Amino acid sequence: TSLSGQAQSDSILIMLTNSWRHHEILDLGLKIKLGPAVIGADANKYLLPYGRRIGPDPASIDTCKIAGIAANNASGMCCGVSQNS
Repeated sequence: TSLSGQAQSDSILIMLTNSWRHHEILDLGLKIKLGPAVIGADANKYLLPYGRRIGPDPASIDTCKIAGIAANNASGMCCGVSQNS
């Protein structure tokens, strides 16, 4: 989705339902494998017992999905903006 929340695509639009929300913690929390529909904040909740969190921290992390974070290069202000296009 765009920053306004509307779908944007000139080709294929994929609906990410709850069946795409799997996750797996690896190497005692050093790695995490996420399905594309996992909410960013949920990924951080899964890593909380290990004292870790995912790198991106967009303002919309409580609602955006990992696939959207990656597709939009949504790093958030904590990661800086000098490399953003």
